[in-house]
Amino acid sequence: MNFQLLLIFSASLAVESLFCGPANHIEDIGSYTVIFFGETSEGVFIDCTGMLIPSLNSNETHTDTVITTRYCLQSENHNNIKVLPMILFQLMGPHGNNKILRIYLPNKNVTRRSKTQPQPNIAIVKLRNSFRISSYCLPLCLPEQNEMLSPSISNCIFYRFAEFDHVISFLPLKMNILSHQQCKSTIRNVKIDSSSQICGEEQSDGTQLDTDYHKDMILEGFPLICLKNERAYLYGVQDWLQTTKAGENYKPVVLFTAVSAFINSINLFLNDSIADI
Repeated sequence: MNFQLLLIFSASLAVESLFCGPANHIEDIGSYTVIFFGETSEGVFIDCTGMLIPSLNSNETHTDTVITTRYCLQSENHNNIKVLPMILFQLMGPHGNNKILRIYLPNKNVTRRSKTQPQPNIAIVKLRNSFRISSYCLPLCLPEQNEMLSPSISNCIFYRFAEFDHVISFLPLKMNILSHQQCKSTIRNVKIDSSSQICGEEQSDGTQLDTDYHKDMILEGFPLICLKNERAYLYGVQDWLQTTKAGENYKPVVLFTAVSAFINSINLFLNDSIADI
């Protein structure tokens, strides 16, 4: 697997040019990423990754909000989880004491998911302390409420992360976005909700997606990031991955929880208008 080490930049850039999803940082995904980790007498344990998003005030110079996956956080003791920007984790090791203040787990009642479908695999996290926006710590832009990601969009990347002796590496995979009908014909009997899920397959003929159980893989929090108008947008987080082979032309299919389905709910949560868990 061609995991890449995170690039670390030390340049001091103007906040105005950094506020939301500068495309020149898309190759250095660590600028947008935080690590959720715990420390015990046995060592440091990484739970998952998350993506920084803007705070409510677009003029802010700090951000305190992260999107990750429901399965990362729903069963943990949140008081013991620490949060640190990935590049600082790489540079200085696990340190600090920034923790989770509140968590919002969107319910499928705000989507068109059926009773038999699982809850959306997304969590919005408010941190106790904010991080200053810098080249080490950048928020991704968010799509509009219910914004559909067209199959014609070709500049989308699915990032997966792995840990090797506390060094974080990443695997960027360029994705083709599938229409609802293409997705249904590919995954067959699995129900999908076009209002809250995005379906994609790897562009490359030689897939690297069927490595889901690699022993060093961080299991939760993988993002789907797309470039639009020279900005990087967080369109989805991994829901599940289908790797069951289905013929010669088989390609694994990734289903993402669509962030755009929950923009209004996210804003209400950040305004303290929705109760956290």
